[in-house]
Amino acid sequence: MEMTLVVCTVVMSFLNHVYSQTGATPLEGGPIWFRYLVCNPSSSGGDTASRFFDIQLASDQDTVITVFISSLCDSKLNDTFRVPAHSGLGFRVSSDLKFMIRGSGHVSNQVVLVRASAPIYVATVYGSQGGTEGTVVPEERELGTVYRAISYSDPHLNKNLDENILSEFVVAAFEDSTRVTITPSVPTFDGSPADIPFEIVLSAGECYQLQTEYTLKPDDVTGSTITSSKPVAVYGAHGASIYLPNSYDQGGEAYGGLLCESVTPMQSWGHTFACQQIALRPTKDKYPGEILGDVVRVLALEPRTTVRVNGITWGSALNANEFRDTLISSPLLIETSSPSLVVEYSHCAYWQEDSTGNTFMVMVPPVEQMLNRSVFFLTQDTNYDRHYLNIVTESSSKNKLMLDGKPVIDTMFTDLPTTTAGGHYSVGSLKVSSGYHVLTSPTDSAHGFNAFAYGTPGIVVWDGISYYPNLWSYGITTSSAHRTLQGIFAEQAKPVGTSGSAVMKLTNLAQVVSVLDSASIKLDSASKAQGYTVSISRTIGNQFNFISPVLSDTVRLSIVPRPKDTVTGTMTIYHHINGEKTLVPAFTTFVVLPYVQGVVTSDAIAGMQVLPISPNPVSGKLDFLSITLRNPRSREVILIVTDILGRQFGDAIRIKTVGDWQRVKLRAPITPGIYSVVISDGTERNVENFVVTR
Repeated sequence: MEMTLVVCTVVMSFLNHVYSQTGATPLEGGPIWFRYLVCNPSSSGGDTASRFFDIQLASDQDTVITVFISSLCDSKLNDTFRVPAHSGLGFRVSSDLKFMIRGSGHVSNQVVLVRASAPIYVATVYGSQGGTEGTVVPEERELGTVYRAISYSDPHLNKNLDENILSEFVVAAFEDSTRVTITPSVPTFDGSPADIPFEIVLSAGECYQLQTEYTLKPDDVTGSTITSSKPVAVYGAHGASIYLPNSYDQGGEAYGGLLCESVTPMQSWGHTFACQQIALRPTKDKYPGEILGDVVRVLALEPRTTVRVNGITWGSALNANEFRDTLISSPLLIETSSPSLVVEYSHCAYWQEDSTGNTFMVMVPPVEQMLNRSVFFLTQDTNYDRHYLNIVTESSSKNKLMLDGKPVIDTMFTDLPTTTAGGHYSVGSLKVSSGYHVLTSPTDSAHGFNAFAYGTPGIVVWDGISYYPNLWSYGITTSSAHRTLQGIFAEQAKPVGTSGSAVMKLTNLAQVVSVLDSASIKLDSASKAQGYTVSISRTIGNQFNFISPVLSDTVRLSIVPRPKDTVTGTMTIYHHINGEKTLVPAFTTFVVLPYVQGVVTSDAIAGMQVLPISPNPVSGKLDFLSITLRNPRSREVILIVTDILGRQFGDAIRIKTVGDWQRVKLRAPITPGIYSVVISDGTERNVENFVVTR
């Protein structure tokens, strides 16, 4: 009892207040398996403005879970407590500036780590008296190593731009020695130029914020590239966005608020999205300059990405990392030819007492990410008195949804006007209460739903003073929906000098094995007219074409006949991730320079081919592994076999290659699994992945 009293006193005194349906109790020890990193990017208002930082949790487990909250920024935030199953909990982490990440271009430790012994839903609501925002917090295993930042830039803030209201993003690390490479899409506040990559190293619990340049030009960090050696969390944000184009022109008063959302890693991008405006938007103009509807942004991953909205092509094709915005006031279906990211932005409130809702941004999950069960917790802060769900579902399932065990009224849904890939979808808005909720569908996930929650208060009460009517808002995706969709990311093929060939790097973004199935090549018209054909040196389409998680491999493009001109074209690599049946295209372009006589590249180890063979299974394992390889020329090389974790099997073998196919026998007890053959001659190194079966 004494320990319970002490720990609860610490929680209550530091966290300010707890609004819980269940009453959290302390719990010592227990395994920790699930981890979440929570960040609070800079927000609008000066340093004297009051701020808050809340965390929302929900549990769907039949057993009690343990949640451990900690931060390098403040050692007092270090407590363990229980959240019983089928319940939720919300608490205030801080009411000062301590956890707000400030500035651009430096490493800081304003990160909160949430660890749990079972899967939980984690979300945040944070901001200042001038505006609030929320975001779902993905679990570590749902994150990745390749991202494109997405934020916002408000042209109507260039009259009073300062460091609190810039377009920005934050990268946070789970592990020590996490190497992060960032290529900004625009010049940054701290002086980094656009399109020039630079590297930082983060330790566990550290983060790095990057903001746009401090000028009157309202730059946008959207499209910036982030890659890392280990999974990281990325949050896109804007200090105070308005997006009310006519308010200044017509002398009106519009007040911006914080935008923030956890960014979806590249392996979870999709092709099809359904969305509608939020229920808080007015249906007709009440004030001069008022905007009806919301803004939807589409960010393309690959070049030549075509976008269709309700079945109609939307402008010209997008380039890689290019984005486009549109204003929506009715439901729509967005289809993209390559993986894309879609975000919806709510406008700010007009300065009138019955103008409802401020700015927020939410990720729009692709319909490929649909769920059949979602558990979430909406803030019980009494300043918020209206909460809503926007739901997307397969039309045949709209009369099957259940919220907290009660049927969702199917008449609230509007059917989208077009179908895609045989699917027909519906969207709807539903008013809900604060606290713990569970949304379910008896269908499989392919015919399930996506949803995001949002809310706003009536009259805000801050320190006993009522003001800023209806100007707070939050928007939160009610499930992180970060299921892996994309396995392979194909970089642009780079020419190998003037050899008449090119090499393309394939990276497996997934946390599971990706399988290469087939490839298609299309030459641009000028190259096609020359009669060139392209071949791929790495065979695609057999059982050995596996790429292990977070690893890379290469394919070589060769032109026949040897090109006298520059050859350009596109390649699509079709693949699937382990456990999924759908083939997914990875699209890229290539350039091959004209061949110049006398340039020799065929003896490079990068051109070596390896065909693994798995003979003689003995009691579920192999007593030796027979590897067939070919090296373009004779040389002495060292061959090592490693597993997916990099552990070496057997001794290294030193062999003399003969410039043709030859077989090497490695004696070691190798069990079925995914392996790599590492070949080196001391200066060059080649890695080939393969699978061993029984």
